[in-house]
Amino acid sequence: MTDRPDLRDLLPDDVGPDELARLARVHELLVSAGAPAELPPRTPIGRAAGQPSSSSAGRAGAPSP
Repeated sequence: MTDRPDLRDLLPDDVGPDELARLARVHELLVSAGAPAELPPRTPIGRAAGQPSSSSAGRAGAPSP
């Protein structure tokens, strides 16, 4: 017995067989990839590495007021 719900139980009734097969393949790929690695506790989520935060005093190359 499995703890995972059946994919068909999670989708609307109007999903066709081709779309169901495509979603099932994607689901299996995601499951096989496993959980993502844990982020370090101070990782700034939502910003690219090296970008200043919105609380920075200015931007590089921006003219002074």
